[in-house]
Amino acid sequence: MSQKMDVRISRSKQLIIQAGLKLFLQNADATLVDIAKHANVGRATVYRHFESKEILQKAIAFYCLERFDSVNKDVDRQAKDHLDALRLILKNTMPLFAEFSFLSKMEQVLIDDADFQARSKQQNDEMRELISLVIKHKKISDNFSVSWVFHLFEGLLWVGYQAIHSGEYSPESASNLAYATFLNGVGASS
Repeated sequence: MSQKMDVRISRSKQLIIQAGLKLFLQNADATLVDIAKHANVGRATVYRHFESKEILQKAIAFYCLERFDSVNKDVDRQAKDHLDALRLILKNTMPLFAEFSFLSKMEQVLIDDADFQARSKQQNDEMRELISLVIKHKKISDNFSVSWVFHLFEGLLWVGYQAIHSGEYSPESASNLAYATFLNGVGASS
């Protein structure tokens, strides 16, 4: 297969995933035909890539996890220290409301999917490791367990996403407020 054909196939698959993400958020009962129309591709193209709605939803879930990874891929290089890495993760991740919402809606569907659970666990373990380093280096109080700080961080992301979605805050201001709240809640002087 030519490289040009590979690019076209990859592009159409990406359009279908992005259309599916948007439509499933609007309507959980959206069909593959609806998604084909929204992606501006033929029905046959959708069915060639995704045999069923469930397979497409799983692909979208993995796409969402990959988006979280891709926006944070340079955090290690950009951060001044481990605590600054948490700030950057908030900053980079806060604009991903659609991805977060999709994963939240699909949580029950994906709970039995071993591949998805393994990938999600890997992301969570990486985050817990970073939090552990922040505590170890006394950047936040060691009065809190890694698990507590991890769930607090996830909660602040959720609050930020809701504030952005309601139009109350921009992603940048929501991430700044989430980080300030984080520091005030578990800062080293707490």
